[in-house]
Amino acid sequence: MERALRLLGGCNATIRHGFAQAAYLPGLDEIRLPWPRQFTSPEAQCATALHELVHWTGHPDRLNRSLGRRFGDAAYAFEELVAELGSAFVIGHCGLVDATVEGHAAYIDAWLQVLREDRTAIFTAARLAEDAFALIVAREMPEVDGLATAAAQ
Repeated sequence: MERALRLLGGCNATIRHGFAQAAYLPGLDEIRLPWPRQFTSPEAQCATALHELVHWTGHPDRLNRSLGRRFGDAAYAFEELVAELGSAFVIGHCGLVDATVEGHAAYIDAWLQVLREDRTAIFTAARLAEDAFALIVAREMPEVDGLATAAAQ
């Protein structure tokens, strides 16, 4: 959990809470999340935030991916595949191996359609996910040794 928070903090993304569902809004360049109590666990909250952070990397000022316009179109489905793979990389990096991004069963059919239409799409999505992962990890806030001890004094 700590490493996930260091990744989120290091990227300095605008993250707002109190929404019905998680989303990244490219036009506002912000991540929106439900309140923490609405997730099944703190790990699921972190996994979902990290998934949205992968979307955040696609902004024109960062990696400049085509994010798609609406649920159901091919570009949107492809970006969701990139974000799902990228968040799996980041979640694994954090050691949150049992954490899952909530509410993504609806995307499976769209991913399969993209993969059926282009058999190389998985390789492109994996490459873009790796780029997103590298950007996020490069911005990770460092551990500060002795911080807890200093705060307690």
